[in-house]
Amino acid sequence: MTGEAQRRKPIGPRLNRWLVSGAGSTLVLTILFLHMLLLGMTQLVAPLYSLALGASQVVLGVVVGAFGVAGILLSILSSVLSDYLGRRQMISVSFVFWIGAGAVSLSAPPFLWLVWGQVLAGVADLCLWVAAMTYLTEITPQGKHAEILSLGTGLMGLGLIVGPALGGLIGRFIGFQPAFTLVVLLGILGLILSYKLPNTKLPTAERGAFLKQLFLSHRGAFVLVRRNRPMRMAILVMMLGTAGWMAVGRSFYLAYLNHLGFSTEVIGLLTTLRASAMTLAQFGFAFLANHLGAVVTTLSGLAIGGLALTLTPFLTTAPILALVGCLGSGADRLRIPGMFTMIAEGTDQDSRGLAVALLNVAWAATNTVLPPVLGMIVERTALSVSFLLVGPLVAISSILLYVWNQRVASELSGPRKI
Repeated sequence: MTGEAQRRKPIGPRLNRWLVSGAGSTLVLTILFLHMLLLGMTQLVAPLYSLALGASQVVLGVVVGAFGVAGILLSILSSVLSDYLGRRQMISVSFVFWIGAGAVSLSAPPFLWLVWGQVLAGVADLCLWVAAMTYLTEITPQGKHAEILSLGTGLMGLGLIVGPALGGLIGRFIGFQPAFTLVVLLGILGLILSYKLPNTKLPTAERGAFLKQLFLSHRGAFVLVRRNRPMRMAILVMMLGTAGWMAVGRSFYLAYLNHLGFSTEVIGLLTTLRASAMTLAQFGFAFLANHLGAVVTTLSGLAIGGLALTLTPFLTTAPILALVGCLGSGADRLRIPGMFTMIAEGTDQDSRGLAVALLNVAWAATNTVLPPVLGMIVERTALSVSFLLVGPLVAISSILLYVWNQRVASELSGPRKI
């Protein structure tokens, strides 16, 4: 085989053989778990620390929304960098930013340092999110994406179970700043582990200059959204899901629990229970998708999540809040493997890295804009308004998307060449 042929050999089979080896798969899952543990911890500790420092609802929304700033500006850039530099480098960069996020957050107060810490955490999540999810879509055989993505996202969800519980316990019994110190230490551990990963990049990364490829990727993103209906469906699902339990759940839901007088460790426990339900839902996605279809399963979960969010401000006891929160968060989380199944089955392999980046842009735009806007509304009305605005919007929009799905279902049975 010539050198050129070797460079053009698809990376999927080689990477897949590495992943199925015992040591390789264990290392990948350890890194993903560690990243999601850091994510779960900071998403709980940063908002609660803001409230403990006396933040208004607007400031709380800004702290939560800052996490998505990087996704708006850098998602497509990170996709191109992942192709050119390789997946391992992007994952290593992710943990460098986690170290920075923890170090910067240690300087709070003032609130600005928490905001910058969340911006850096968003960059860290972006770097790993695009690289890791592109890995999963590249190595999975056609027709098996529902099963593999259900398993992969479920395993990542395990970190979201441990992170909030750990952050809540540390915040309650030791303090919030020691929690950020742990973020720095775990970031260093992740950086060390990431160097054990194999470095892979797409053959297309060797064609042409970087800036030219970056320009073509932005143009390709526009074409992908304009011509590919499954891509548009996945983007809308991402925006609705982000508006619901992701944005409101990370901000005003925590503020509501704090308003009810729950302690930090109880809030951490409730968040961990919700994360457990989310993980179980992702593991169960494949079963539901095989019986109902990926899109129907995803949209049904969104509708149930919106309904649960609507009911939340009428609940006051921890057991009922835990039950409704687990039901809503778990149902909503079905959208994660659902979205990636849509783009994996509805796009060709060369477009999937870009498709993942577009989903990240949709998430980031919603997560950055919505919390501060809701914060201003809540400041002038009541905390319950955030739930009563977003919950019905998500539920009703999911039903409308189900109607639209009747037109796009035929396109989800195979890839469409862009």
